[in-house]
Amino acid sequence: MVKLIKTLDVQNASLNVITAGRRFPLAQFAGKIEITEHQSMAPILGRRCKGEKKIYASFILCQNIEYQSDDTFNTGKVYEAVGDVQGEQSCERLIFSGLRFEDMDPLEGTVTLEVTDLELIRKMIEM
Repeated sequence: MVKLIKTLDVQNASLNVITAGRRFPLAQFAGKIEITEHQSMAPILGRRCKGEKKIYASFILCQNIEYQSDDTFNTGKVYEAVGDVQGEQSCERLIFSGLRFEDMDPLEGTVTLEVTDLELIRKMIEM
């Protein structure tokens, strides 16, 4: 079961790819962050008993993507983004380091990256 916890808008953002310790600009964009809770139940002796919850945050590039290089997205690369995140109570410029490529939808023009920093996810939930 997947439950959407929060959606935050990101404006004035830039995405960099980190290769060999160097940052290369990849895109300027606007997008959103979706924080979801994934709950799964594991069967024990035919009964659904053991539950597990995990919280994920997806960084979605979706609006006005202006690519600055022709580098392709890859699961083996590490990405970094900087953007103005608009919460319910405040707006703050955040740095998202260690992003990992998750999915790309060329029909809708979206690129989804996974946020791996748990402290940053906790901070965004409280925004």
